[in-house]
Amino acid sequence: MAGSGSAHLRAPEEVLLRVEDLVVEFPAGHGRRVHAVSGVSFDVARGETLGIVGESGCGKSTAARALMQLPAPLGGSIRLDGVELTGLRGETLRRTRRRLQMIFQDPISSLNPRRRVRDIVAEGPRVWGTGEERVDEMLEAVGLDPATASDRRPHEFSGGQCQRISIARALVLDPEVVICDEPVSALDVSVQAQILSLLEELKKRYGLTLVFIAHDLAVVKNVSDRVLVMYLGKTCELASGDTLVRRPAHPYTRALLASVPRSGLALPPADRLISGEPPSPVTPPSGCRFRTRCPAAAPRCAAEEPLMRRIGPDQWVACHHPQTPGREEPPVS
Repeated sequence: MAGSGSAHLRAPEEVLLRVEDLVVEFPAGHGRRVHAVSGVSFDVARGETLGIVGESGCGKSTAARALMQLPAPLGGSIRLDGVELTGLRGETLRRTRRRLQMIFQDPISSLNPRRRVRDIVAEGPRVWGTGEERVDEMLEAVGLDPATASDRRPHEFSGGQCQRISIARALVLDPEVVICDEPVSALDVSVQAQILSLLEELKKRYGLTLVFIAHDLAVVKNVSDRVLVMYLGKTCELASGDTLVRRPAHPYTRALLASVPRSGLALPPADRLISGEPPSPVTPPSGCRFRTRCPAAAPRCAAEEPLMRRIGPDQWVACHHPQTPGREEPPVS
């Protein structure tokens, strides 16, 4: 539904990246479609980190890749600093992509195993003809010694070191927005903490704006200014990290938090807040897409899609019966 996710959008002058009613679908054969992202909206202020969280298959990574037009969205709007990205082609799209870079989930498979580290990081500057002066700076910035790392290949490094190389490759072109697509999920817990601290340090040093994708709500909360919760291609809730943990409003958010060990919340066990498996994105449920797994679902949930509504100064939810006190504002039409 057009505009169903736009309640949280800021004034244009405050926004670096704005996404409105994003739709991404894929063919599934026999005339069917995978409804991967269905009308998602969000914005990101300059210097902010927006976290996007949800179960595998919820559409969070698809939404993130659509920012790069990979794949190109079927509908909606993506604006970077006021410039519309959807519909761009050829050289114009190529130049715009330089302002957005990605860090991928699997650091080892995302690096060419046959190339030396210096060539991997320098590939972007060579393509753009901007010179390789920043290559050593970026390697040092991510904690690698250019003198010893430059001539080695990815297989000679650990997973955490490979992710540092990936980060250097993403930053060497001086992007405005860095999309982090589950950048620590393939790493050991101790290494995860190191990479998250590194990203926060680099964000401050280079004035980066981050979109951080993960399925672990605890990780996302710790690195994000605000958190967007997605389920089956739809937005469930948006709030600051602290608010989301203190007062989760959507039943799905509560279930995610209940599955986090030592969340500190007096929540029922996760299996009482969510049941069964997610429905197929080829045939999503009518009304609220979470209703088939929600213990509080009512007839209205099947008949009417909930719209994003504001329930607090920094909290919005798409639910007919949010689980938190506070005055609700009218749905956005």
